[in-house]
Amino acid sequence: MTSRFTVLTVRPAGKQSLAAAQEAAGGRNRWNGVLPVQTLVVEWPHGLGLDHILMVSE
Repeated sequence: MTSRFTVLTVRPAGKQSLAAAQEAAGGRNRWNGVLPVQTLVVEWPHGLGLDHILMVSE
């Protein structure tokens, strides 16, 4: 069995990501309001299309 990989850059959402970004910036008042970019490595089996793995909302 073989797999394929791709690398995506994402900005995570949620309360934990928001709190971590604010804390890393030195507090809520010093935070610029932009969540940091994270790198995501995606693997999926050969023969299965990318549209079956990722759900993108517009």
